[in-house]
Parts: sequence; structure tokens; C-alpha cells
Amino acid sequence: MIERERIDELGYLNVLRSRDKFLTNKFNKSKSTSTVDFCKGALHSFDKFAFAKFGKDSTEQVIEDIKKLPESRHESVMIDLFQKYLHWKHEDSKASTSVAYYQTVVEYFSYHQLRINHYNLRRDITLPEDPKNMRHALTLAEIRKLVDNSKPKRKALYTVLISSGMRIGETMGLKKRDFDFSQERIRITIPAKLTKKNTERQTYISKEAEHYLLPIIKRMNQDDLVFTTNKDNRKAVDREILNF
Repeated sequence: MIERERIDELGYLNVLRSRDKFLTNKFNKSKSTSTVDFCKGALHSFDKFAFAKFGKDSTEQVIEDIKKLPESRHESVMIDLFQKYLHWKHEDSKASTSVAYYQTVVEYFSYHQLRINHYNLRRDITLPEDPKNMRHALTLAEIRKLVDNSKPKRKALYTVLISSGMRIGETMGLKKRDFDFSQERIRITIPAKLTKKNTERQTYISKEAEHYLLPIIKRMNQDDLVFTTNKDNRKAVDREILNF
């Protein structure tokens, strides 16, 4: 057997695991900057939890503390930790966001070679749930009132959203070059990096949307974002939702 000191000398056998490498791996697999941004947000959230509850400066400090324990205790400690995190996160976030962040954190702990049985996770972790209130679908009259009382750029945004069926995140990430004006109706090619399934697709907008869009988009360069100036898609979406 090779001595430990000898192994340490063989640099190519030493795999250093870091947050940056984890995020790079996520991008290499998904090819999506939105996925990477979401993972960053999840880990930053756990950083805040670790500091608020235990006075730890980072997720990595918590991981190192767990590794100091006997391996037989790792799983039970992590299950208790993850449950506390879910309760903490759900205090100011939707259940879906809390669960998605939790799943990213579990993946990050696994990346650091802390083993946990996922059957035990499903059995022992109680996932949060939000009250299920019936959503109100806007009527045509409400949509018309919304459009009529909006500023020109939002008239364009709202009518493009309504007529194309795009998600808000897809729409806020569109650039002028994604619009094709050569056909009877304007065709939009949604880049793969903006879509939920990481697959490019196309859609069309109505003549009314075209009426509001053309005066705005004709002044833009091909690489200009059409509906925002914020290059951070997540922040652009959050701001638009808040304004709505």
C-alpha cells in the first residue's frame, strides 16, 4: 500500500472539492447560467442559516465539522440539520423554493463525499407545504385594463407574454436578434439557456403585441435586451414581478 505521504505527493490523485468547482460542474452539465445562479443562491442561503443558527461563517465549515464526527453519526446529524434548514427557509420563502434550495444543499453535501441514504431522506424529512389558495385567472377585461394603464414598454411586455405563452424569465432574457420580422407575424426564437428544459423553441406574437413592440425595438442594437437593461436574468425577473 502506498504511504499517505507518498499519495499527497501525487497531485493528480488529490481531488480538491470547492464551491467554484461544484458550480462549474453544474454549468458543464446544464449549460445554463440560470441553473448556476440558482445553486449559488441556495448555497448562500445555507451560509446565512449556518451563521444565524450556529455562528458558522460558511456551509463548508459545517461540512468540515460533520466530517470530524464518527462516520456512523453523519447521516442522522445531516437529516436533523436539513430539517432545521427547511423550517428556517420556509419562514420567508415559498415551499417550492425551500425544497429546491434544500435539494441543492443535499447535492452539495454529497459532492463533498458525505454519504446519505436518499430513501432515509424521503422517509425522515418533512417537506414544507404552502396553503393552497385558488388562483385568480385574469379576465379579458382585467387584461385590457392592465395593458391600457401601463407605460409603453410594459404594454409591449404584457402583450408579448399573453400572446406568445412564454415564461417571464424567457421573455426578460430576449435580445433583439431573437426576433424575426421577415414573416407575416413576428417570430421569436427562445435561446435554450433561457428555457426550463434547456431546449431552444420558437413562438409567435399577436398583431397587437407587434404594434406596441415595434416602436421600442426598432431603436435597439441586435444584442440589446428588449425588456430590461439588467443582464442578471433572475434579478430582472424579480424586479418585474415586484413592479407588477
